[in-house]
Amino acid sequence: MSGGSARATEQTPPSRRGVARLARDLAASEQRWRTLVTHAPVVLFALDSKGVITVCEGLGLRTLGQSPGVAVGRSVFEILPDNPTILAHIRAALAGEERAGIVDVAGVVYDARYTPMRGDDGGDGGGDETSPSPA
Repeated sequence: MSGGSARATEQTPPSRRGVARLARDLAASEQRWRTLVTHAPVVLFALDSKGVITVCEGLGLRTLGQSPGVAVGRSVFEILPDNPTILAHIRAALAGEERAGIVDVAGVVYDARYTPMRGDDGGDGGGDETSPSPA
């Protein structure tokens, strides 16, 4: 290396006790998230890059006569073919654009947010999932 310096750093792996604590903390955090989503009057969903639902949760599903997880594995484009507003927002989110708007689903009005999922580097997260989230 010309004109510079390099420094090697060593990291010690976490102890078993540390790993166990991290696992407990992660499980507790996930449980808090699930409790919040399960009891909040929202519909939270995520899609893969083709618009197939990978997550569909929230108390707001009851208003639509649906249960959590029932739509998982189905295409949002097949479920909502007659809702061009929502589909336009979803297409934009799948293309990497954030969107928001008031939408109607079967007579139920939502203040919807559509947010592309981002990777740790701020990129598009590899293009596998997008999380449009009506709330």
